[in-house]
Amino acid sequence: MRRILTGVLTALVAATIAAVVAAAITPSAAAPQFRPPLAPSPSTGRSLPAGTAAPLPDPRATPARLAAQLDRVRAATARYANPKTAVRDGYLPAPTCVELPGSGGVGYQYVKPAHIADGKVDPLRPESLVYVPTAEGRRLGAVAYLKTDRDQDLATDGDRPALFGRAFDGPTPGRDASMPVHYHLHVWAYTQNPVGIFAPFNPRVSCTIHF
Repeated sequence: MRRILTGVLTALVAATIAAVVAAAITPSAAAPQFRPPLAPSPSTGRSLPAGTAAPLPDPRATPARLAAQLDRVRAATARYANPKTAVRDGYLPAPTCVELPGSGGVGYQYVKPAHIADGKVDPLRPESLVYVPTAEGRRLGAVAYLKTDRDQDLATDGDRPALFGRAFDGPTPGRDASMPVHYHLHVWAYTQNPVGIFAPFNPRVSCTIHF
């Protein structure tokens, strides 16, 4: 599962870079489309070197505080309930739904290149919106945050970001030299996830039906 997840996440970064380049050199009246590579990339299990530390848990990260923070995220992203609005605002849609048998689904990823390029982690400006399939169409289910690793070194994580009292997953390698090493965090703000609000896959999400 980890190999597949790594491939999904690195595909997002690769597609973002490709979209930025394509937009700069190719005039087009049509909205650009996010197309992830099919092959997953390997992950790493290296331990951290001495003196390198991930962010400590936020002592203020209480359930009540998290609930209030998620309310703000929903207020800032509710306008993207319709995926067409997300596309008009610069989010690039994936043509395929992501699902892992036995673990659940992710859904359709919509990535905004400008939010990755600015190098900031802002809970109210997610780099990715996640839509889950329903009988009525795609529904906003989660948001996701991505941050490029500053030193591009898989063995260090001194710049690992954190939101909502939770450190990002990663660093995750790119599938090839054009893809940067990065961190990522999924937040199921709109769909309940029985395995955790920050889990990447949701067993209640399927690419054929959503319960």
